[in-house]
Amino acid sequence: MAILPALVPGGSFYYSSELPFIEGLLPPERYQVTRRKVSGTHWEQSGNNDLGNEDLYTTQVMRR
Repeated sequence: MAILPALVPGGSFYYSSELPFIEGLLPPERYQVTRRKVSGTHWEQSGNNDLGNEDLYTTQVMRR
Protein backbone atom coordinates (compact mmCIF):
# COMPACT_ATOMS: atom_id res chain seq x y z
CA MET A 1 0.00 0.00 0.00
CA ALA A 2 2.98 2.37 0.36
CA ILE A 3 3.33 2.50 -3.42
CA LEU A 4 -0.02 4.15 -4.06
CA PRO A 5 0.46 7.30 -1.94
CA ALA A 6 3.84 7.77 -3.63
CA LEU A 7 2.21 8.15 -7.05
CA VAL A 8 2.07 11.64 -8.49
CA PRO A 9 -1.37 12.76 -9.68
CA GLY A 10 -1.98 11.00 -13.00
CA GLY A 11 0.58 8.32 -12.12
CA SER A 12 -0.34 4.65 -12.36
CA PHE A 13 0.53 1.35 -10.75
CA TYR A 14 -0.17 -1.81 -12.76
CA TYR A 15 -0.37 -5.39 -11.51
CA SER A 16 -1.93 -8.72 -12.25
CA SER A 17 -4.27 -10.14 -11.21
CA GLU A 18 -6.98 -8.21 -9.40
CA LEU A 19 -7.12 -7.71 -5.62
CA PRO A 20 -10.79 -6.82 -5.05
CA PHE A 21 -10.46 -6.96 -1.27
CA ILE A 22 -7.88 -4.15 -1.41
CA GLU A 23 -9.27 -2.25 -4.39
CA GLY A 24 -12.61 -1.84 -2.61
CA LEU A 25 -10.84 0.05 0.19
CA LEU A 26 -9.33 2.68 -2.10
CA PRO A 27 -11.12 6.05 -1.90
CA PRO A 28 -12.62 6.67 -5.36
CA GLU A 29 -12.05 10.41 -5.08
CA ARG A 30 -8.30 9.72 -4.94
CA TYR A 31 -7.82 6.57 -7.07
CA GLN A 32 -9.33 5.20 -10.26
CA VAL A 33 -9.22 1.40 -10.62
CA THR A 34 -9.44 -0.13 -14.11
CA ARG A 35 -9.47 -3.89 -14.76
CA ARG A 36 -8.94 -5.50 -18.14
CA LYS A 37 -9.31 -9.14 -19.05
CA VAL A 38 -6.17 -10.62 -20.57
CA SER A 39 -7.12 -12.61 -23.66
CA GLY A 40 -5.35 -14.47 -26.41
CA THR A 41 -2.77 -15.95 -24.08
CA HIS A 42 -1.41 -19.47 -24.02
CA TRP A 43 -2.95 -19.71 -20.54
CA GLU A 44 -6.42 -18.97 -21.89
CA GLN A 45 -6.10 -21.14 -24.97
CA SER A 46 -4.81 -24.22 -23.15
CA GLY A 47 -7.71 -24.28 -20.70
CA ASN A 48 -5.32 -25.92 -18.26
CA ASN A 49 -4.07 -23.86 -15.36
CA ASP A 50 -3.59 -24.12 -11.63
CA LEU A 51 -6.28 -21.57 -10.75
CA GLY A 52 -9.29 -23.59 -11.83
CA ASN A 53 -9.63 -22.07 -15.31
CA GLU A 54 -10.29 -18.58 -13.94
CA ASP A 55 -9.89 -15.59 -16.22
CA LEU A 56 -6.75 -13.48 -15.94
CA TYR A 57 -6.95 -9.73 -15.40
CA THR A 58 -4.55 -6.84 -15.31
CA THR A 59 -5.32 -3.92 -13.03
CA GLN A 60 -4.38 -0.25 -13.22
CA VAL A 61 -4.66 2.01 -10.20
CA MET A 62 -4.31 5.67 -11.17
CA ARG A 63 -3.97 8.48 -8.67
CA ARG A 64 -6.36 11.33 -9.43
